[in-house]
Amino acid sequence: MKKAKGIVEIVVLAAIVLLVVVYLRSFYRYADGELVPRRGVTSVEACVANLKQLAAAAEVWSSAHPGEDPTLDGLVGPGYFRILPKCQAGGVYSLSKEGDGFVPHCSIPEHDKRGLAALKRLH
Repeated sequence: MKKAKGIVEIVVLAAIVLLVVVYLRSFYRYADGELVPRRGVTSVEACVANLKQLAAAAEVWSSAHPGEDPTLDGLVGPGYFRILPKCQAGGVYSLSKEGDGFVPHCSIPEHDKRGLAALKRLH
């Protein structure tokens, strides 16, 4: 009888753990080493996506216009952007020359930090 009671306790504990995991996965997501509430795309994630797109467009523009430096306004046009992406949190984008390429930045430090980290992972 003691053995059966121990097995029931283990099954109940496993069920509770499973419920907690399902709860956490439905209301939270794991991002950059921390649990973040699920609410769609955050402004940081949207900004990082914009920075990736700006980096790709600047790279294409640079290869099409050797010897010239791209500007954000220069990235508006056929083959690039119809309108420039904007940071949802109100940050201002800029381009800087780093090495052989151009890197976009956001004026919001947290966005810029995460954007630079994402761009480094791509290269």
